[in-house]
Amino acid sequence: MRLPRRLLATVLVAALVSAGCTGSSEKTEVLEATAATAVTASTATPTATVVPAVPPTPTAMLGTAPSIPPSTPSTPAPTPEPAETAVGPGGAGLLESLPLSPDATLGITGSPTLGGRSFVGYGTVYSGAEGEQASPQPTFWAPIGTKVLAPVTGTVVAIPVLWSGDFSVIISASGSSAWRWEAEHVIDVSVVVGDHVTAGQSIAIVSDYDERNTPGIGLVELGLLEGGNPPRHHCPFLYIAPALEVEILNQVRGMLEENAARLSLPVVDIAAPAVPGCVTTEPIEG
Repeated sequence: MRLPRRLLATVLVAALVSAGCTGSSEKTEVLEATAATAVTASTATPTATVVPAVPPTPTAMLGTAPSIPPSTPSTPAPTPEPAETAVGPGGAGLLESLPLSPDATLGITGSPTLGGRSFVGYGTVYSGAEGEQASPQPTFWAPIGTKVLAPVTGTVVAIPVLWSGDFSVIISASGSSAWRWEAEHVIDVSVVVGDHVTAGQSIAIVSDYDERNTPGIGLVELGLLEGGNPPRHHCPFLYIAPALEVEILNQVRGMLEENAARLSLPVVDIAAPAVPGCVTTEPIEG
């Protein structure tokens, strides 16, 4: 605690007297000197404790953004592949097989109205009950028991009973019946509606419904149908799977050439169609 100046001086004087300072002059000098020293000491500004300076911690330069490690870009989710779309007209699929082995037709006497041909192309004109007509479907003759093959890969959408008492197996790659492939005039059908079949798979045998005109010989027709009743027919050989086009057209050409050579048919039957097996490329109604 700091003492007041006057009180401090008094205390000092008393101390000097007590110490034996007897001369008045001496007392006065000592008193003044002591008082001055005391006053000076009491009024001195205390000295602050000096603390050593600590160098500041370096900081980032002004305006420099803190370093952020680069982030790894996220890998986007793969885009789902679109569902496979059925090809061919109306999603019916493309032709991958004739409805029977072409070898089965060779040397066979078939259609009595067309000179015994064992293969008749789409659009071939013949004389029927209603006069001249164009065949709306290629027709194949082969021995009874010959296996009928699925022309395309797809779903069996119908197996109707025909006016002739035999059957037609109708197949579509998309499962729709708006456009469909048909193996018409078959018996002993080995598939049911809803079955998935592969092109070239055995599905029935050739029909015997016209055997009265061709003993021991049956037949099957290959159709590509559009629409309702009656449907519009198209030449099947215009819609062949690209990878099999050359093979199938060569098979058709081989049957035409065998028939022409064996039955002495006009060359026009082979050379005229732009597409073997298609006498016309126009749709046929009915």
